[in-house]
Amino acid sequence: MHSPVTIPPPSSWLSTTSVQLATVQIPLWISTSILCVLIFYISRSLSNRSALPLVNAPKWFQPEVVEQISFVKNGLKILSEGRSYFGDKPFRMITHMGEVTVLPPSFASIIRNEESLDLRTLLAKDFHSHLPGFEPVGAVARYLHRIVHKHLNKHLNTVAAHIPSEAYFAIDLLFGNPPDWHEICIRETSVNLVARLSSRVFLGEELCRDEEWLKTAIDYTNHSGGAAIKLNLLPGPLRLPFSWFSDDCKHVRNDLRKAREIINPVVEKRRLLKIQAQAENKPIPTFTDVIEWAEQERGDEPYDAALAQLGFAAAAMHTTTDLLVQTLLHLANDPVLITPLREEMIRVLSTEGWKRNALFNMKLLDSAIKEAQRWKPINMLAMRRIALKDITISGGLTIRKGQRIGVDAFNMLDSNIHAQPEKYDMYRFMRMREDPANAIKAQLVSTSPEHLEFGHGVYACPGRFLAADEIKIALCHLLLKYDWKLAPGASLEFMVAAFFQNVNPANKLLYRRRKEEIDLETLKLT
Repeated sequence: MHSPVTIPPPSSWLSTTSVQLATVQIPLWISTSILCVLIFYISRSLSNRSALPLVNAPKWFQPEVVEQISFVKNGLKILSEGRSYFGDKPFRMITHMGEVTVLPPSFASIIRNEESLDLRTLLAKDFHSHLPGFEPVGAVARYLHRIVHKHLNKHLNTVAAHIPSEAYFAIDLLFGNPPDWHEICIRETSVNLVARLSSRVFLGEELCRDEEWLKTAIDYTNHSGGAAIKLNLLPGPLRLPFSWFSDDCKHVRNDLRKAREIINPVVEKRRLLKIQAQAENKPIPTFTDVIEWAEQERGDEPYDAALAQLGFAAAAMHTTTDLLVQTLLHLANDPVLITPLREEMIRVLSTEGWKRNALFNMKLLDSAIKEAQRWKPINMLAMRRIALKDITISGGLTIRKGQRIGVDAFNMLDSNIHAQPEKYDMYRFMRMREDPANAIKAQLVSTSPEHLEFGHGVYACPGRFLAADEIKIALCHLLLKYDWKLAPGASLEFMVAAFFQNVNPANKLLYRRRKEEIDLETLKLT
């Protein structure tokens, strides 16, 4: 197994959670009602408990929130203990988001298309979409799957054609041309890169290079994630009053206000162009981006374009950045691996240009990225859902309405499935492709019970095809244009919080400019 580092990120939103909860100034009328609310909340939750064993039950004199706070630091250990105690049987654990029923990996195929186990409702609850400032999560829950499946994936050839030129511009801006070894905080720079590439698809050419928007999108992703953790440690009825006095929640609302100031004028300008064109009997202009598709999908529903854009940014930015950085860290840790990747890139791009089929044909690159994802899954509790009604699944397991569930993602690290799982083997999934029975399963964008990082089934990540394209295009630029190695003190150690594993934002890489073998700017796009 890997040796994770458990230091908090620079923002310290995890390490200061209990302190900040204690120091928020709450008016007297709220504090006097806390006891009654707690009694109601606890009695209601106790009445809905499952009979499954609870791996981290609080001591009789402890409130559940003690275990919730403990889970932030010890979540992976608790998950591992449950796996060890109960084997291939479901169990419960108290997480930072409340109680969750953990299903073993074998249940992934059983629940994959179960409509009564819902992701959208879970996201809305866990990320508090009913609170001011957190509405973008609700917007994503309403529009994400429709927009991605109906529009984005359908037009992926068109929208992906814009990514190489945006990557060329962004990488030159962010990384420059240092002739000698230069140190860089790779996650901080990479999140800016991913924000730019994603914004090209989500917002179009007019806004994707708007520095104020890029900063707002990044800030919102960071602020909302940290604030959501703290809110989850409170009983539901106390979250709204807490949010009005929490500095983190104030930041979230301020980010949303800024986003509206940036996005709304663009949306209004487009609407006026369409009205004018219609009045003049001219072709109505259309745009190939998420702003346009959300306008089409909203129908007669109330619609706030800024909510949708922040929601899409938050959904895409963190996971894409993490996988890009994790892959770079492995390659910088063993630079000899970069040579065969460059050879594949040169061979494929020289003949096919930036066609999406060219990205598909970079099979070693695909394997390198998927192996980085397997070696350090971001989320060790995959396929999280909430039950919309009482249901009984295979083996007679009953899941009660309102109960949260998730599937243990340990298969990605299981030595019974992967030889030497602790080793980063760039060729692992390329070898797997040679077996016709596993050729599809071995691809980066494929999901299976053995590889749950993109989920599985009806709620598998719909944006994984775009994310894969962005990461591959970015790596083509970064590996062909620069040499890489770990900076002194850098390592592959990562940070753990709850059941999440994230790249250490303090890690630094050394890089220097090299002469690329092919001109990436002039390659044909289609």
